[in-house]
Amino acid sequence: MDKGSQADRRQLTRYKVNGDFYLTFWPSLDRIGRLKDVSGGGVSFEYAVLDRKDEVDEVEVNVFSARPDSFVLWGVPCKVVYDTRVEQPTLSGVETRRCGLQFQTLSNQQSNQLQVLLRQYVSNPVPAY
Repeated sequence: MDKGSQADRRQLTRYKVNGDFYLTFWPSLDRIGRLKDVSGGGVSFEYAVLDRKDEVDEVEVNVFSARPDSFVLWGVPCKVVYDTRVEQPTLSGVETRRCGLQFQTLSNQQSNQLQVLLRQYVSNPVPAY
């Protein structure tokens, strides 16, 4: 699903994530990738395509740290804003894609965990495209 270019439609500043944080589609676990940036309204991540998956418009995701018992944000409802091929993949010969997600309605617990992520695990703002 190439939903146009990644023209900057952001309303909130995105921040680079410090450390190893990952995101997976839930419950299918058919996409797992490394977080690239996060804001109060959404997130982007990159993932390797090992097997072609069906396109989706809405999904629930889990965000977690590679360090056990460090950070987990479960079952976040998201809308897929874009899912595009990365021209310079990190793994030679493997298709890499970058996916942008917009958070939908979050529970109080999810909102609180997102605030923890934004307070404790981010650094510099990511420049607009």
